Amino acid sequence: MMDSTDYILFVPMFFLAIYLWLESQDFGVAIVAPMVAQNEEERKTALNLLKPGLDGNEAWAFLCAGVTGALFSNGRFNIPESTFWPLGIILTGMIVRLAAAFWGNIFQQPLLLRGVRFITIINVISAEVLALELANRDLFTTKSVFGLIWLFMSCIQVGAIYGACKTANPLGERFRATFLVTNILSLMAFIVVFGAWYVLGNREI
Repeated sequence: MMDSTDYILFVPMFFLAIYLWLESQDFGVAIVAPMVAQNEEERKTALNLLKPGLDGNEAWAFLCAGVTGALFSNGRFNIPESTFWPLGIILTGMIVRLAAAFWGNIFQQPLLLRGVRFITIINVISAEVLALELANRDLFTTKSVFGLIWLFMSCIQVGAIYGACKTANPLGERFRATFLVTNILSLMAFIVVFGAWYVLGNREI
């Protein structure tokens, strides 16, 4: 449980939440691109969606890292050292997507594009781990797992609808199809979670 002095931890958590909200579009594009882009031109088009690469979104991640580091060095707050490896992965993922945006001719190679997707997936998982570490919550609970699934689905949906709006067919149509599929999967996940919650008599799941 958090004591009264640890409510300051909501500050880096707030910065992290804003970053995830603003960056979800780029997360989604990076995850979906290898699935929907089928040739060199489409892969380059998908990577162009990551531009400008460095914008105001990243400032929130730097604020989260800076405040977390400052609170940790203070020594009065319950911030474990394990919070810094997910922060490092988040910053690494940011650099990789920035490189992919500016050097699309290199990263459009299928293997490198899948590498960007893999690092982005690890990036999203690390963000969830960081949030749970700051909130002093366990990752391996039903709520945490479904929260991570919901975060993935949300990123994919936002990235897919952005790609559908910004690209021409047939690439745009594949982005739209991805958006529709993830919408259905999200609805099914919510039905399962809330169905289990109702069946268990509103108890903790």
